[in-house]
Amino acid sequence: MSGFQLQRLGLMVEPEPGNPLEAEGVLNPAAARGRDGQLYLFPRLVASGNYSRIGIARVRFNEAGDPAGVERLGIALEPEADYELRYDGSGGCEDPRVILHRSVEPVLTPELPQERRGIVANVVFPTGIDRRDDLGMPDRIDVYYGMADNRIGVARLDVPEHLPPGTLADGP
Repeated sequence: MSGFQLQRLGLMVEPEPGNPLEAEGVLNPAAARGRDGQLYLFPRLVASGNYSRIGIARVRFNEAGDPAGVERLGIALEPEADYELRYDGSGGCEDPRVILHRSVEPVLTPELPQERRGIVANVVFPTGIDRRDDLGMPDRIDVYYGMADNRIGVARLDVPEHLPPGTLADGP
């Protein structure tokens, strides 16, 4: 066992019915705290033809401090550069990824119906994290993740006191 404890907190974002910018999914959220202390998600919004934009949404929290939903704020990044545009008029913006630690065993695997049914079934992919220093809990990390390449979920990860050896987080 990896020593990590993961508790799914729920579905955060689904494609808005009738929104053409989200016709093929809302996924791959990056997460960052703004200067105002608020947490923002930057999900990939996928329109018809796999045309991608990066949206921006402010995370809402309940009284317990758990993520409880989002307020959509619009588009943060639109395909404009030549390399983002395709000959057929489609295009897309993608999000960068950085890996700081790799668990020997999977910490998050598809289990919920929303993780097992979607554009790409039976897949979960964490892409955004929020260390909960704002709650005085630096060992708690909220993990925002793609669910079946169609929607966004959130889970709470309790980091063990000592990371297992043999991972990318180990020093020389």
